[in-house]
Amino acid sequence: FDDTHLAVFLHCREADQAVAFGRRLSMLLSGQQLDWHGDLIKVTVSMGIALRETGESMEQLNARAAARLAAAAGPGQIVAV
Repeated sequence: FDDTHLAVFLHCREADQAVAFGRRLSMLLSGQQLDWHGDLIKVTVSMGIALRETGESMEQLNARAAARLAAAAGPGQIVAV
């Protein structure tokens, strides 16, 4: 995505699988600190999960995931519909 966002693509058939992975990832990363060009940055995790629909382009999938990420509105939030 950009300097502040990361996209993770999983092979999942059900949203519950992606949500479970997201929760595990959040537990591992939340509260960690990274050295970013000399600045210590605290890691937070918010997720927007979208399952790819038949015939859907990657651009459409990314747009749906980005909309769900925006709906998550804060660290530790996961939105999957």
